[in-house]
Amino acid sequence: MSLRLSAIICAYNPQRAYLDETLDSIRAQVDLSPNDAWELLLIDNASAPALDTWVNLTGLPNARIIREDKLGLTHARLRSFSEARGEILLYIDDDNILAPNYFAETLAAFDADGALGATGGKSLPRW
Repeated sequence: MSLRLSAIICAYNPQRAYLDETLDSIRAQVDLSPNDAWELLLIDNASAPALDTWVNLTGLPNARIIREDKLGLTHARLRSFSEARGEILLYIDDDNILAPNYFAETLAAFDADGALGATGGKSLPRW
């Protein structure tokens, strides 16, 4: 099966509560067709303790934790480039909460314009 989207989180010692909320918002994605196959890559950028010792990926299809021991966002993203299997790479910060239609809207934007190379979105602070 080919994957349309690789959702990627690069994390270094994330706050557990924030990362859990981010993962919950990914679990809550709606409006995806059966053809919108996707994966989640959680790039553990030398966290201590390692993310695979405490992160729960239950309910996330094709989810995997990948360890990158070279510290720094550039190293984590370079690792994600080599690991991702999706046509579209969607980077998510480890403290973001996505709208329930975020994946569907991202896919729709790329479907609407075959020449589109990148998109961005609005971030709203939560106090």
